Amino acid sequence: MPKSGHDREAKRRAKLKAQKAASAKLEQARVDHIADAIMDICAPLEYRLVNDKFRLDFNGRMNLWRMGMTAWNYAVRGLPVPEEILDDESESTADEYQKGENLVVFTLMFRKYRNYPNLCTEVLDIRYSSISGKPRLRVVLGDVLEPVEIPFAIRKREIRPSPKEIMAMMYEGGKTRKEAASMMDETEENVAAWEDGTMEMEKKKVDYLYAFLEPNFEILDENGETESGI
Repeated sequence: MPKSGHDREAKRRAKLKAQKAASAKLEQARVDHIADAIMDICAPLEYRLVNDKFRLDFNGRMNLWRMGMTAWNYAVRGLPVPEEILDDESESTADEYQKGENLVVFTLMFRKYRNYPNLCTEVLDIRYSSISGKPRLRVVLGDVLEPVEIPFAIRKREIRPSPKEIMAMMYEGGKTRKEAASMMDETEENVAAWEDGTMEMEKKKVDYLYAFLEPNFEILDENGETESGI
């Protein structure tokens, strides 16, 4: 018996509904994937920039995640590293604070390029929520852009260095043991113990310290000449 017009219309609507549901599910997966990626590139820096001692520090996380969004969009759009990020001159407390933020953005740009080179969707805004007591980043996505050529000669490291090697890298970069201790909220004696292997560095501190050492690459100008590096 031929189907009535009503049956055909019901079937068409059901098919459209299923297609919309599948499309919405796919889009949500894309949103979650990019939110997870930004949380991932920010994670090693939570140790020093987020304080959960008394309660979940959503303000600290949002500040870090906003810097992550800025770094993400710089990388997605292929924008050059802003000159102020490379400026070593500080004349006031405000300048020093801004320089610290710039270093975080610079570090997160590197991590985005290295870990997620093929994700090319802009992030327009971020929000947060708490799921089962755990902080969760939410993102609002923008346009999907064409992949850009990575503007850095990125140093590839297959094997993660030991804490002792990380400390050596710090010193090669001009840091003293006293400065390393201050950065890590530790005593110089503990830093010395990390170096000689008599005390193990906490994993969260290894992650944090290495994150700031990761941008060990050269910045190239338009002619491919080296401008500077970290």
